[in-house]
Amino acid sequence: MKTTKVLLLTSTSALVAGVARGSVLYSGVINDTLTGTNAYQLDLNQDGTTDFTIRFDGLSTPNNNKPFVDSRTTNPNAFSLGYTNNGVPVTPAGTAIGANYAATYPANTVGYLYEEYNGAAVVGDWSSTAVTDGYVGLELNNGTSTDFGWVQLIYDPTAATPSLTVVDYAYETTPGVDIVTGVPEPATIALAGAGAALMLLCRRKK
Repeated sequence: MKTTKVLLLTSTSALVAGVARGSVLYSGVINDTLTGTNAYQLDLNQDGTTDFTIRFDGLSTPNNNKPFVDSRTTNPNAFSLGYTNNGVPVTPAGTAIGANYAATYPANTVGYLYEEYNGAAVVGDWSSTAVTDGYVGLELNNGTSTDFGWVQLIYDPTAATPSLTVVDYAYETTPGVDIVTGVPEPATIALAGAGAALMLLCRRKK
């Protein structure tokens, strides 16, 4: 397993009155490819406790192993955001993961990609015949606050042994604040509209 490098970045995805909200913990590029019984232990908030296990179910032949994001045996406050039938949707870059997303795709302790555990029901729109690159919304809810994050996964069912690559992940440290899927922007502090206009005027006079 590759060691992740955590960077503290200021999220510019949600600006109010020109002031950046929240801080994002970003893993950096991981690109850990899983096959068979290999698993990736994801510590979303970097507190030393595994929040999610990403792996194949290992209950069927290699060609039919079902990849999923599991939090049942790790952190009881961790949830993958997906359909109520245990599927996680393919989420594109630029999607806000937050309360509205969670309302559309309720939290599950097991989020399957492509097929549901107890049958061949297709869930989440991850392809069974082509490579799919997408994000999975994640949530940590300790009963008093809810924090959001995401993990980027590449599912490749085309090989004799299907693979699942953990690309990277990120976590919004401010409770209740949305996080946008995709590599976070570098730390940025935006000035309020009036202050920015005043500075621009001063520069022009100089």
